[in-house]
Amino acid sequence: MATAFDGTTTLSAGLRPEINQFLDEMSAAGEPYPSLMSIPVHKAREIAEIVRKPFTANGPDMAETREQQIELPTGCLNIRIYSPKTDKPLPCLFYIHGGGWVLFSLDTHDRLMREYAAGANMHVIGIDYSLAPENKFPTQINEVTEAVKWGTTNADALGIDPQKIFIGGDSAGANLSVATCLMLKEQNLLHYVQGMVLSYGVFDGRCSAKSYEKYGQGEYLLSTEEMHWFWGAYLNQPDEVTQPLASPVFADVRGLPPVLMVIADHDPLYDENIQMKDHFGAAGVAVTAKIYPGTTHSFLESMYLGGVANEAISDTTEWLKAL
Repeated sequence: MATAFDGTTTLSAGLRPEINQFLDEMSAAGEPYPSLMSIPVHKAREIAEIVRKPFTANGPDMAETREQQIELPTGCLNIRIYSPKTDKPLPCLFYIHGGGWVLFSLDTHDRLMREYAAGANMHVIGIDYSLAPENKFPTQINEVTEAVKWGTTNADALGIDPQKIFIGGDSAGANLSVATCLMLKEQNLLHYVQGMVLSYGVFDGRCSAKSYEKYGQGEYLLSTEEMHWFWGAYLNQPDEVTQPLASPVFADVRGLPPVLMVIADHDPLYDENIQMKDHFGAAGVAVTAKIYPGTTHSFLESMYLGGVANEAISDTTEWLKAL
C-alpha cells in the first residue's frame, strides 16, 4: 500500500511479486541484445522500442487519438493528443516521457498516457521532444516550455480548459517538467500550470547519493553507470550538472504549483527524490510524496500486471481530479 512519506517510513525489505515478475520479463525481452550503452544510440533506441512494445499493449480506449505537428519558436515538434471525450472542454496533462533524455518515445509511454487520460478524464498531450546526444541541454526544456505555451494559447481549439493544465513525466521527464515550470516562472507565465506529476524523477546530476551505492548495480533496472551515460549525453559539459535547470535540487522552486511525487524505494534515484521533496517543502510548495514499497525505477511500466503500478496510476489520477 502506498504511504505518504513522513520521515519515518523505512525502505521495503524486498520487491513486490509483480515487480519481480516484471524484472524477469524485462530481462528476458532484452536478453538477445547487447548493452544499450555499447552500441550506436540509434540502435539502442530501436532495441528499447522492441523490448518495451509488449508492455504497452491493451489498456483503455480513447474517444480520439491524433498526431499533430506544431510550429514553435524552437522549430517543428510532434505531439500526440489523447482524448477520453470530445464533447466539452477538459483538463489537460502535458506528459514528458522518460528515458534519460536519450531513449524512449511516445510509443513506449502510449499506454501510460492512455491510463492517465481515462483515469483522470482529461486530455493528455504527449510531447515528442528532441533526444540527446544529438540535442543538448537546454534544448528539451525550451521545446517543452514552448509546447505548453502553445497548448495554453490554443486551448479553445484543442478543447482544453485553460484553467486546468498540468505537466508531468517520469524519470528524465519529471526533470523536464520541473525545469519547464522554472522556465515559465522566469517568463512570468507560471500561472499556465496548475500542478506537476513527478514519477521517480531525476533531480541531481551528481549521482553521488547513498541510494546509488545501494541500488545502482543494475539489478533494479537502472544502474549508476547508465545514469552517468545519460547525463554525459544530455549536458554540453560536466560543470552544467549543478545548473538549476539541469538539477532542480539547486533551483529556487518558490512559487511552483502543487506537486505529486511518485517514489520507488528500490531505486538509485530514491535519495534525490526525498531530497527534492524536502526542497519543495522548504520552499513552501504544496507537495504530496508517496513511496511505493517493493518497487524499482520504471515500475509504472508493470501496469499490465496490475498491482502496485495500477495503484500508483490511480493515486495520480485521483490527485489530478482533486485539483
